[in-house]
Amino acid sequence: MADSAFEVYNLRGELQTRIPLVTSKYGADRMMYHRVDLHQVLKHRATSDEYPGRAATLRVSSRVRGCKCEEGIVELEDGERLKGDLIIGADGIKSVIRGAVLGREVPG
Repeated sequence: MADSAFEVYNLRGELQTRIPLVTSKYGADRMMYHRVDLHQVLKHRATSDEYPGRAATLRVSSRVRGCKCEEGIVELEDGERLKGDLIIGADGIKSVIRGAVLGREVPG
């Protein structure tokens, strides 16, 4: 289910403020997860032998410079180019992947 608002409660459980979440900014419903939780789920699914297919190889400490979604190519800051069947953009508020997917830059 998509998130409709960010709510803040006091210690007695009383609603203090409610900030509606704009869903049209990215053209889809907004879902909020803690980054660590999202990364753990993605890592498990991509590398586990519980699922069919070849397990993914994960790259860490690699900054993304660009992405060609239709070609499955990610270019790293050091110039290395990686090709795959699927690109998952979980690269945070300053996402390079988001701009490539949407075809335009959207401020975080």
